[in-house]
Amino acid sequence: MQEELTNHVDVADHLENYLTGELEKSIERLKRLVEMEFPEDYYCTVNAVNLTPGRSSNKSGHADYTASRAIHLADIRLTRKRIYRKHVELKEGIEGQLEKYDQEVIELLKADLGLTKATKTEIVNAASFGYSKARRILNRVLNELSTVIRRTFDECD
Repeated sequence: MQEELTNHVDVADHLENYLTGELEKSIERLKRLVEMEFPEDYYCTVNAVNLTPGRSSNKSGHADYTASRAIHLADIRLTRKRIYRKHVELKEGIEGQLEKYDQEVIELLKADLGLTKATKTEIVNAASFGYSKARRILNRVLNELSTVIRRTFDECD
């Protein structure tokens, strides 16, 4: 069954992060970053090393370095919010998809990812389906999860 996972490497990575709780930790970290306010010192340009002028909006034609810094920090905040939203959408998409499957299929996925102590053979033998049916089920589930993940990351903001 390892050949199914090699065809769905990104799905396996995202699914493993979800099942191990790493995705939840990442969302919490991103949430803290989104909610974090930049201190006033971040806007100070006295000790700035990068002296590229910002978008000048004053009448004298001189660059406003503080405005450049403010624009850059606003861009950082917006990027953090977008990444946070995508991770939340990914978590919700995977949760919604996994709710459609019974426990046997989820255990088969976990075994295929190496997240359980039981082997795939043990799970297939204990389940109500055979090895070839398990391969078909696993391939179908990975294709459906791939669609969910692709839809999450391909959407325009």
